[in-house]
Amino acid sequence: GFEPEIDFMTLVKEGRGRRTMPTSPDTSLLLTKGAGTIAHGGGRKLDPASDEYKLVRRWIASGMPYGKPTDPTLKSISVHPERRVMSRQSRQQFAVLAHYSDGSQEDITRRAQYESNDVEIATVDTGALVRSHGMSGEAAIMVRFQDQVSTFRAVVPVTRQPKPFTFSENTLVDKHTTSKWKELGLTPSDLAGDLVFLRRVHLDITGTLPTPEQVKAFMADTGADKRSRLVDSLVDSPEYSYYFAAKWADILRVKRGGDAGRTAGTFAFHSWLRDAMSRDMPYDQMARAVIAGTGDETMHPPVLWTKSLTGVEQFVDDTAQVFLGLRMTCAQCHHHPYEKWSQDDYWGLAAFFGRIGKKEINQGSDESNAAVKRVVVFNQKTGSVTNKRTQQVAAFKPLDGKPMDVAPGTDPRSLLADWMTAKENPFFARAVANRYWAH
Repeated sequence: GFEPEIDFMTLVKEGRGRRTMPTSPDTSLLLTKGAGTIAHGGGRKLDPASDEYKLVRRWIASGMPYGKPTDPTLKSISVHPERRVMSRQSRQQFAVLAHYSDGSQEDITRRAQYESNDVEIATVDTGALVRSHGMSGEAAIMVRFQDQVSTFRAVVPVTRQPKPFTFSENTLVDKHTTSKWKELGLTPSDLAGDLVFLRRVHLDITGTLPTPEQVKAFMADTGADKRSRLVDSLVDSPEYSYYFAAKWADILRVKRGGDAGRTAGTFAFHSWLRDAMSRDMPYDQMARAVIAGTGDETMHPPVLWTKSLTGVEQFVDDTAQVFLGLRMTCAQCHHHPYEKWSQDDYWGLAAFFGRIGKKEINQGSDESNAAVKRVVVFNQKTGSVTNKRTQQVAAFKPLDGKPMDVAPGTDPRSLLADWMTAKENPFFARAVANRYWAH
């Protein structure tokens, strides 16, 4: 259902059309094998009494029409309700609607596909009936129909009457956390004591334990705001900059890898990251410097990221995972099985990396340095990427966006960075928030 053009060619045209027989629909291999009346490796997929079987039979009998360009197309699917708080060993039915380009809607509950991400909490049958079991927690039920994906969430609380608790909601994160605790029927642990808090905060922010002097000073402090002041002081410390520079260096693959040609750039990039942490560089600026950087790796260290990647496929996979929190690799060859991304989405993103140029320059003129090269990254003015599905030039198209016109001489990566760091981008902020929350 993800690639209707390919499905149509396979079922109707391939093998001289032997899979479908409009003059005798019931003898079509598509139906006989699907219904299991002829043995094959895939097993029985269609019940002859089902609506799906009858629909396929009518399609074959009518001559297997592909449809007209003016026919309404599927734009999205929606789940109703989107979530439900359930008791253990209970059931919840939900419905799925398809929304088409002409504004019409259709109930597709019996035709969509479903899968639970945690079957110990909740399972789902082919009719979208969810059953909770003996475990508490939250299960996501993935819903797929053609090239669209949505989710139903089943929440099974530990208890419907949790012990009352008081928790200071000082931040937006606190408010969401408290809300989730209440929804799941959880009672948070008591507030940590000063010594435990001091140790945890030092490890989380600087990666080091507090010194004996720091312990004594903190325990002697009687100020009501001493915990918030401690956090502020640690975030302003050199240890914080070193620690989180190392964290980002791991994510961005800042390492020599036994390559002498990467030594200078590796040290320069690590220093650049440490300085960015120290100066509290806004994250969107840091990401832009990495994604769209040009120049010499020693003069503009973030280009080491570009030097490390080869081929537009690696640029797409790594950029999407690091900065958008998306795994795009599957969509290179076929529609992503668990996401909505198609091959066209993949190659549309790849197009933004089609003009990257790299030039190697020797570090020095003497023989000892002749083999050590540094890399200059530049915009090639022109360049394109081929969409492997269509074998045509891929359009510059951000995910969930419209194709862009990119004039010759313009670096497409700058436009990609504009889209990625825009406030309305649904992936960029969520990805970095999840990284820090996981930490």
